[in-house]
Amino acid sequence: MEEYGNDKGTAQYLADQAEMNASRTTAQGTGNAASNSVQWTGKGFKDIGKNSSPNDLANSLENSGWTKTIEQGGKKSGPATILTDPSSGTKVRIHAEPGEGTPYFRVQNKGGGYLDESGVFPSNASKQELRDLTHFYFEK
Repeated sequence: MEEYGNDKGTAQYLADQAEMNASRTTAQGTGNAASNSVQWTGKGFKDIGKNSSPNDLANSLENSGWTKTIEQGGKKSGPATILTDPSSGTKVRIHAEPGEGTPYFRVQNKGGGYLDESGVFPSNASKQELRDLTHFYFEK
């Protein structure tokens, strides 16, 4: 145990405590954008929803160079954070606070078609199947 007997010692004690708290927080996966980083592969969207929060996904994509816009949204879906990959045109629509239900996101290809879990547009799906296949819910 180190001595912290004077003002310089107190400042060092506070710095040591902050460093320990930061290390603990990083190890727990909170409070550090890098630790909550989402690895975007263009598929596996259910796992992204299961393992990240709306903020984790938005921050990770924005930090990777995706452009961010905000849309007002409707009564049910609420406001949307839209992140666009400038290289592929892929868009991720994040509804962190929908008017009804659980926070979710959807992924659109460059042509505007919504993608399923495997990153493919389900062209033969009914309207309800399309909704079920292309809404990915956050669990954090």
